Amino acid sequence: IELLLVRRAVRLRTPSKAQALRELSANMRALSSMEDATEFYKLDLEFKMQLLAAAKHPFASDAIAPLWAASRRFAWVYKTTQDTALVADQLCRTMNAIAGGDELTALATTRERMDYLARFAHATLNLTVQHA
Repeated sequence: IELLLVRRAVRLRTPSKAQALRELSANMRALSSMEDATEFYKLDLEFKMQLLAAAKHPFASDAIAPLWAASRRFAWVYKTTQDTALVADQLCRTMNAIAGGDELTALATTRERMDYLARFAHATLNLTVQHA
């Protein structure tokens, strides 16, 4: 679903939406430290809202909202500074690719982030089960 949203956001972007994504990416990159992840999660949510607005696909938006909510809760509980910094970098590259109209890079960086988050979730769950 997220890949569909990213593809549509690239294709339907407007100059104002592209500029908003560039500014959001710059704000996320400006976070000198990911020690306090609260600001990162605010910017992450802002990206998600901008992505939904740019993609203009209400059915996909409705479908992905609960998935994002669950994912964000899981990531918040098990986050590390290293994970947050890596995901922030991946998100920034995606935002800039969408803003620049580079669909292939936007899709590739989205897949990269989703693959990373899937590995993170599996490793975290395996570790939690082993310690139970």
